[in-house]
Amino acid sequence: MSYPFHNNSRSRKYDRLGHLETEVSEVTSLLRDDVEKVVGRGERIGDLQDRTEDLSASSQEFRKAAVRVKRKACWQNCRLTCIIILVVAAIIAVIVIVVVVEKPWDKSSDDHHKNSTLMIKGP
Repeated sequence: MSYPFHNNSRSRKYDRLGHLETEVSEVTSLLRDDVEKVVGRGERIGDLQDRTEDLSASSQEFRKAAVRVKRKACWQNCRLTCIIILVVAAIIAVIVIVVVVEKPWDKSSDDHHKNSTLMIKGP
């Protein structure tokens, strides 16, 4: 004798088992995708870390070069200032020497002295 309830129960078990296998297959597929994403992310993180180290080394080199350029510019500025001071001092010295040697204020008294001497020697 065949029991319809018994066959129906068995088919439900198989349907449920098939459904569970489908769900397990989907979950397994999702987990594989997630693992691949994590591995890809790890590779990208490794690349990013390498690039970060390269950028850090480049920034240190840039900082050293900037300090060298700053020192060189400061030294050139100091040299230019010293040259300007020396030129101004030389011009002032030349003016002072010309004024001291020529004594323009004594020319009028010297001319007056010569004229008065000529008058005395006169007839």
